[in-house]
Amino acid sequence: MNAPPDWPMLVASQEPAVALAFAAGNFPQMVRHVQPLLHAEKLADMRPAPGRPIPVPALLTWAKQQTEYPQILMALGGLRLARQFDEAGKLVAKHRARVPAEWQPALANEEAALAWHAGRCDEAMKMWRSQPDSVPVLFNRGMAALFSSKPGDARTSLKKAIDQLPEDSAWHHLGRLYLALVR
Repeated sequence: MNAPPDWPMLVASQEPAVALAFAAGNFPQMVRHVQPLLHAEKLADMRPAPGRPIPVPALLTWAKQQTEYPQILMALGGLRLARQFDEAGKLVAKHRARVPAEWQPALANEEAALAWHAGRCDEAMKMWRSQPDSVPVLFNRGMAALFSSKPGDARTSLKKAIDQLPEDSAWHHLGRLYLALVR
C-alpha cells in the first residue's frame, strides 16, 4: 500500500506528542521530547487538546475516495494527524455500517484514537474499555490511564501490551517508557 497524499509534509509538520495512541498513522517517534514527561507533576495535564487543522487538500480528496480496508483506516489516520477531526468523523460515520467483521476492531480503535487526539479523552477511554483485548487496545487503555492519573490501570494494561510486542518494536519501547512513568 502506498502512503496517502501529503504524507511526507504531514509527518514533517507534526508537533512533538506526549500521550500518543497506538493507531494508524501514529508512530512512537512522535514522542520525541521526553524531558517534559520525566518532570511533569501531573501527567493528566498533558492529555491531548485539539489544535489548528493542517491544510491537506490532496489527502482530503483521497480520503473521500477510499472504499476498502485497510485504506479507510489509513485515511482516518492521516486525517487525524492533520487534525481534520470533523472530516475523520464523517469518514467513520460513512463506513461504520458496512465495515467487514475482520476490520471492526481496528475501526473501533481508530474511532477511539480520533476521540483521544481530538481532546475527548474520557470518551476515548470508555470506548477502549468496551473493546476486546488486543495489543493496540491494551496499549491505549494503559496510555490513557497513565495520562488520567489511574496508575493501577495503566500498569496492568501497559504490561499486558508490552509483553505481546516484540522487543525491536518502537511501540514496545514507548510502552516501557510509559510504564516507567507510572507512579
